Amino acid sequence: MIDIVRTMLVLTANPLRPDDWQKMRKRCQGRYLKRGHALTMKRIEWTTYAIAVAANLYVIRSLPESPFHHLLEPTYLASLSSIAVVLVLGASRFAARGRRIDRQIFALFLGGMPVVYAWAAVLRGDTLDLAVETVGILVFGGLAIVGYRRVPWLLGAGIVAHGLAWDAWHHGRSAFIADWYSMGCLIVDLGIGLYALARLTPRSRSLSSR
Repeated sequence: MIDIVRTMLVLTANPLRPDDWQKMRKRCQGRYLKRGHALTMKRIEWTTYAIAVAANLYVIRSLPESPFHHLLEPTYLASLSSIAVVLVLGASRFAARGRRIDRQIFALFLGGMPVVYAWAAVLRGDTLDLAVETVGILVFGGLAIVGYRRVPWLLGAGIVAHGLAWDAWHHGRSAFIADWYSMGCLIVDLGIGLYALARLTPRSRSLSSR
């Protein structure tokens, strides 16, 4: 309202030519379109965050036993860690440098997921299993580093890829990792990965202040 009154006073004191009116109209249209895009991106971010929360709650409810009884078991420990990740991501939305914090969390999450499989391979697998999981650490760890330092959206793409490729490939094929974990990890990866893509896309970062 104040902007409108100020504009009216300026126009009264300094009448505009037709070309000036057209420039002002385009400027106002661009401003409102930018605000509309920013609002849309925020809605997408909150929607994908809600999906990530729901995915984690579903997986926690689906655990065969309480994770607090298996704190040294990598699969149960990873399940608890995913809840902590979601809580920190939610809190970072209200931080002054929330997106920078998010990049760090997403990078740690992406780089840490294949470590769980490698840890399980050390406990219950053989040399070939450990070699395969070492490749996973190199691939997804590399994506985490590049995503954090250069291309943020790669973090979201890497997390989604870990679910659709790595988790799906292990499900029903690996004796050293429980099927409930590979399926649960796939669900969590999709939820957090979609949120990372919404949160770290160039358009989202340019239109939103947080």
